[in-house]
Amino acid sequence: MSKAIPIAKFNFECLSCNELFNVHIGYVVKREKINCPNCQQELPKDVFYNLQKISESFINMSEPITKIANKSQEKEKLKEKSWSIGVETILPEKFKYKI
Repeated sequence: MSKAIPIAKFNFECLSCNELFNVHIGYVVKREKINCPNCQQELPKDVFYNLQKISESFINMSEPITKIANKSQEKEKLKEKSWSIGVETILPEKFKYKI
């Protein structure tokens, strides 16, 4: 069974050309680096490594939530009452790192 990957992304502004772009967390986990799509400037390795760790943690956090949701769907099929639970991630608008 494959992991359900939450919808989450990192937003970037390139230090070389100021291009704005975003990268899905599933992409971050599978890649070896991130480059600006406009000028190919590479994100520093240490920053990329930390983003990978954050992405992996976020994906792993979603597994127990998915299990709860699946159990809730099973109960719904049996016409049993169940909790409705959602998770929302919000980062402050000014949450931005300069590197």
